[in-house]
Amino acid sequence: MQGAVYAILEAEAGAFKTEDQERPVTIFIDNSSSLNGVTEELVEKLELDVTQGDMMQVDLGYDQVVHRPRRTVEMSLQLPGFRLTTGTFQVMPVPEGKDIVLGIMWLREQNPNINWSTGQIAPRIKVKNTQTVKLRLPKTRPAPLGGRTTPC
Repeated sequence: MQGAVYAILEAEAGAFKTEDQERPVTIFIDNSSSLNGVTEELVEKLELDVTQGDMMQVDLGYDQVVHRPRRTVEMSLQLPGFRLTTGTFQVMPVPEGKDIVLGIMWLREQNPNINWSTGQIAPRIKVKNTQTVKLRLPKTRPAPLGGRTTPC
């Protein structure tokens, strides 16, 4: 995939540790992010157990790299029409005020079809889909940590 993809996923997604505690979430997609991330606020709402680790390097895009303590949680994420995503998410700030950032890990796992003309995103593997999932490009690129935004 060439170039950077920064988009807001417009869908009624849900995140949970156990299905009886599912919460609606907002999602930011960033193909230059090396991992999937979740905000501290969502971790608290879902009462997720945080695993502490050593320092790690996080590639944020726009050639930004930060070093931060590895803090991870295990959780599940359900997007309409897509296979359930269950795995490790890094606890971190997420652009655009969203709850979750899905990086190249999710894009590789799901390998969605993206129609850039319509903004529609669809799974390659068909699952019962009750809702159209669309991407919306932000008006400005996400701000670098401690920096300013620039028009897209």
